[in-house]
Amino acid sequence: MHLSVVILFLVTSIITWPVTAAPVRAKHVSVDLKSENARIAPGVPFWVMVHFMPEEGWHTYWKNPGDSGLAPVLEWKLPAGWQTGEVLFGAPEAIPYGSLVNFGYHGDNALLVQLTPPRKLPLQDVDVALQAKWLVCADACVPGSADLTVRLPVAEVAALDSSRVALFE
Repeated sequence: MHLSVVILFLVTSIITWPVTAAPVRAKHVSVDLKSENARIAPGVPFWVMVHFMPEEGWHTYWKNPGDSGLAPVLEWKLPAGWQTGEVLFGAPEAIPYGSLVNFGYHGDNALLVQLTPPRKLPLQDVDVALQAKWLVCADACVPGSADLTVRLPVAEVAALDSSRVALFE
């Protein structure tokens, strides 16, 4: 009897856990979409992160890329009734290139966006998806793009993903 309760708990935990695809590997950078929540609830805002992981010596750009860069673009593919907040960028570093100055990030960096699902949302899994476009540069620049998706369970009460609390702070 007790074993069946444990098995039911484990199966339920697996079923209600967000499904994230592996990071997309592009030229000189990997990109991933992560949710702050393990479960979302109708009408309750939550945060997602587009996580860029450029190779050593390569960089991506800030919202104001400077003299010669290109800011990332996020094109959301959400079900009807969803709202997206402003894209939040971390503080950039100055990246000089000859007489030009660009602004961006060497190393891992993230763009944060608050999403709000509609108040009427079926209690089933939902895909949060977007197409990300970026420019990654060293001495040369390479444009990139990727379709990113995270599948999230919808429940009456939202729940944070405890393994990502520090990441989102």
